[in-house]
Amino acid sequence: MTARAPSLPFSEPGPRRTAALAATFAALTLLFVVLGFPYERLAPRLEALLEMALGADAQVGRIEPGISRFLPQARAWDVDLRWPGGAQIHLDRVRVRPAWSLSWLRGRPAFRIALRRGKADVDGTVRLGDRRGFAGRVSALPLDDLPLATWAPGLLLTGRLDAEIDVHAGEQGAEGTATLSARDGSLSLPTLPIGVPFEGLQADLALGGESLATLHAFALDGPLVAITASGTIGAAPVVAAAPLALAARIEARDPSVREMLSGTGTRFDALGVSEVSIVGTIAAPVVRPAGVRPPEPRSGPPTRPSPPGPSRRRVR
Repeated sequence: MTARAPSLPFSEPGPRRTAALAATFAALTLLFVVLGFPYERLAPRLEALLEMALGADAQVGRIEPGISRFLPQARAWDVDLRWPGGAQIHLDRVRVRPAWSLSWLRGRPAFRIALRRGKADVDGTVRLGDRRGFAGRVSALPLDDLPLATWAPGLLLTGRLDAEIDVHAGEQGAEGTATLSARDGSLSLPTLPIGVPFEGLQADLALGGESLATLHAFALDGPLVAITASGTIGAAPVVAAAPLALAARIEARDPSVREMLSGTGTRFDALGVSEVSIVGTIAAPVVRPAGVRPPEPRSGPPTRPSPPGPSRRRVR
């Protein structure tokens, strides 16, 4: 018996041959479209997309075509981002492709975006339209790359950040949620004379509503001090002027730190623990013992003591 050679889909008549030809023509058409697409015209669109997603001016160094999950994508290298306050970041690589999303049917384009800087990654979906936003994750991002001093003068954070973010544009500003986790860094505040090193930092917050942000939970764990806090950051025309209403617990684990913080008015118990309220603004926070209300301003002009009248002698 002679062995029969396997038949190719093109050689068999009927539906199988038709489906094979249709798939081949579709693949070739997609290949020609990708290869012939004028990607040099895509650079300004990519820069505009990054500006809407990140709030920064973007300049793309080099851009090339690609395919990801059966969709064309743009791959860019040497992308510079500059924020209005002067902060800037250089990205090694950016990848953008259309996202598989039903929002396209509602007239709201969505793009899958991936940013790379050194060992740091940002990967998620950018939604455009009236509710533009971003949902995704951040991995190993150096905190000192963020323009924190632009939003809160005197605030400095170092370390590596991991985050899960889901935010969108609301009527009063950004709305959504963010879960942050940082490791092996330090925190510097305007009220602290030195930076506070930490091994771990976690924060769970919600953006929008009546406040700029609601801090559901905050925890800093370090060799010198441990801090937990919760509360609200009120709305303001600029972030630096946002009012604070936070309740915090500070545990000084080193006698020198306890002495240093005591000089700022923080009172510790025998175990080195202090319950405080943090008020003021982001640019000028004020730490008070918990339960102590700020002095209320007087209404009306200050009253002056009346001059003493003439002394009277008792007549016997």
